[in-house]
Amino acid sequence: MNLQQHISKRIIAVTMTAVLGVTTLMAGSDLFVEKANAADVKTATVSYTAQYDGAFKDAKINTSVSSDTAENMGYEDSVAAGDGVSLLDVKDIFPSYNSSNKDNYFSIANTEYGVSIMNAYAKGGSSVGYYKNGAMAYGLSETVADGDVVDTFYYQDTTAWSDSYSHFINVTLSDGYIEGNLVRDGYDESYNLVTMPVAGVDLGWLNTDTLELINANPYGSASLKTSADGSFSLTMPNTSGSYLLTVYDGTVDGVYLVRTLCVEYPTTPKVVPTPKSLSEETDIYNAAGKYLADTNKQISYGDAKEGYLIGLGRANYPVSDGLYSGYYDSVKSYLAGNGGKFDSVTECAKVVAALNAIGYDPTNIDGIDITKQLSDTSSVSGVYANAYALIALDTKNYPSDARDTYINNLVNVQLSNGAWGWNGSPDNDTTGMVLAALAPYYNKDSAVTNAVNKALDYLSNAQASDGAFRSGMDENSNSTAMVVLGLSELGINADTDSRFVKNGVSAVDALCSYAVAGGGFGWTDNTDVNDYATYQSYYALCSYFRCINGMNRLFDMTAEKASADSDSGTTKVPKVPKTGDRLF
Repeated sequence: MNLQQHISKRIIAVTMTAVLGVTTLMAGSDLFVEKANAADVKTATVSYTAQYDGAFKDAKINTSVSSDTAENMGYEDSVAAGDGVSLLDVKDIFPSYNSSNKDNYFSIANTEYGVSIMNAYAKGGSSVGYYKNGAMAYGLSETVADGDVVDTFYYQDTTAWSDSYSHFINVTLSDGYIEGNLVRDGYDESYNLVTMPVAGVDLGWLNTDTLELINANPYGSASLKTSADGSFSLTMPNTSGSYLLTVYDGTVDGVYLVRTLCVEYPTTPKVVPTPKSLSEETDIYNAAGKYLADTNKQISYGDAKEGYLIGLGRANYPVSDGLYSGYYDSVKSYLAGNGGKFDSVTECAKVVAALNAIGYDPTNIDGIDITKQLSDTSSVSGVYANAYALIALDTKNYPSDARDTYINNLVNVQLSNGAWGWNGSPDNDTTGMVLAALAPYYNKDSAVTNAVNKALDYLSNAQASDGAFRSGMDENSNSTAMVVLGLSELGINADTDSRFVKNGVSAVDALCSYAVAGGGFGWTDNTDVNDYATYQSYYALCSYFRCINGMNRLFDMTAEKASADSDSGTTKVPKVPKTGDRLF
């Protein structure tokens, strides 16, 4: 903020001390008055938000407010109940605010300016501001009418009261996209109020029921930040609920932003998950295997398709002649030209798991034991890298002193809410992945046991009401698959465990609901096949079927457990209906 803007803000602050910050009611009025007659009561349907401590504390959309609300609290302003609804009436609908505890939210006192708010939001001060329909409101005796939007906030900057009101303009909604511009109040050299673009900030979706604020772009891509002119273009959330678009960042140019909201947008996911029978799950699983096998006749190292091989190999699904041997030959060729090792432990881990899944020995590739590279902990950083390395070591229980390092690294970066994060934010995909990596140690290490239990509680709470899981704002097959994978690797039946069944729909039901007719899986829909979603969903289902059939875990590629064959009385290696997943 430049000096002139700062001065103008200070001028406004002084003015607000009289007419806004210490908000004046009716001078000389009694604090407690008689209630208005029912015949005198008016109503107005308004939208209202309140925020302080850097968070939204209330958001009411199209709510009806009675003109006697303040009077019922024992207050009176210059707008009689029979004359209409005032800002004070709107303010008095704050949640948990009633006549018996009202002083915890708004202490009222007689001052030289009249009856004034002295303790807004129990903050011990009166630095509270109001905007009505995007314009500053001077005093709580202003009236509101149907359709008005009231934003109220407690200043984060109580020394200069320089919080800047941000708002949206030119907003359009079409084809699942919302576009517009974000601007904020500012002052020109003549101290005239002007609007300025808010550039380079993330936007967020506010759930109107829970007040949870989620970054509209959870992966932090710069392309989704507001542009230099404040413009933006975002997809609507693919999830159930009602959401408001708002500012996610807290400041701009060192000035606190008052985060105001676009209109409410009820959202519905593209897929409506429904319960599935075991027979339906098996058919979906087999169709996905057929899709992957039919569309992948040749895979070479460098194609980033190790996940396809893990799924098809662990499902014992018939594949084209030469698919597996061709991949193995490409690995040999790469190692011969790259000094017998991979560029990273993560790449090595992917290949170790893939080779084991398709029946090749990674400890002797033309005399090279690539599993040795898995112990190079010095070059491993990040949640996924540690998880990949640990999973690869455990595919055949390869000897290594690195296990404890990888386990400790994963346990130590668990977030306080029980999740593991991606880019600093809790992430269902990442959490499911880490659970798969830690599964062998769940009953062997108390730190792992505690961490996994916290993660299970987190995932149960994170599951949507329709049984699916989301990444950012979007319910999708990939996130749901990763949770099913993590649960199945732990030996938890993701189809029947009550913690992961919502409104009669399990995590497995939800995952299968993304299946596209004819084979494959969609990502956020079940109409367009997405290869990545298909292989991730496929080996998640493979893990699930292995779990319920009493087989080895997906990533336990040691000698398969034997099971009784009730028909012949002999023992055999149980078959999986046919599966696969993502991860790598």
